[in-house]
Amino acid sequence: MEGDRVSALYAEEKEWYDATVNEKNDDGTYSVSWDEDGDEPEDIKEKDIKLVERPALKVNQILDVWLTKIDDGKLGLSMIEGGGSRGGGRNQDLSAFESLDPDTFIDGKVTRIQQYGFFVEIQHEGQSAQGLVHVSQIKDSFCDDPWQEAEEGQEVQVRVLKVDQGKLKLSMRSPGSGDWR
Repeated sequence: MEGDRVSALYAEEKEWYDATVNEKNDDGTYSVSWDEDGDEPEDIKEKDIKLVERPALKVNQILDVWLTKIDDGKLGLSMIEGGGSRGGGRNQDLSAFESLDPDTFIDGKVTRIQQYGFFVEIQHEGQSAQGLVHVSQIKDSFCDDPWQEAEEGQEVQVRVLKVDQGKLKLSMRSPGSGDWR
């Protein structure tokens, strides 16, 4: 049901990852958001979803938890070591990218294309990481089909708009042309 925590098979890597059900689709699939970042909805077949048992917790019970983020004085905690992130996500060391000027383009390579944008691998100061170029950041004008704008493996120029909660937010748009940060 909507809001259920599940393990969902990420077909590309053939591994199971934590996700949340957004809705049941009319075609019998489920729209899920990966717990890694929540902004990558994907349709998954029912056979590729396992319901996650919710632990019975009691007040004053001692738990092992991991700190996943600190944002405006609020703590993000997880009972899953590593925060339940998928490879290439929140566990990336992004320190080399934090000092990049958001108006400066760097070379990258498209590693995956989804309806919502491109995943691009970039390197800086000897570190490599992947980030998302949201569909709204692919070009200065409207982009309704990311597959028309690039191919997997294609070299592209991107700007690091923001390093946020272990993720790189990238843009291919001209500086100052409607960046979200």
